[in-house]
Amino acid sequence: NAMSDPDELRIFGMAQLNRINAKEYTGTIEIAGRPELLLGVPLFLKSEDIIVYIKAITHQFDFGQSFTTTINF
Repeated sequence: NAMSDPDELRIFGMAQLNRINAKEYTGTIEIAGRPELLLGVPLFLKSEDIIVYIKAITHQFDFGQSFTTTINF
């Protein structure tokens, strides 16, 4: 089932370029708790003006308090 719609092709091409470019960046950040984040989704790091892909997520909870999310990309 080949793509033939120009809009689909453009979106696919942009996604592929984003994935290739994202491989250049690796690291870890810790932020305020974000339970909605998912593995493999793009994450824009505004301070660096880059898009990375989430490779691992961990959450640190202390009962009755706020929590943190650590993201590996």
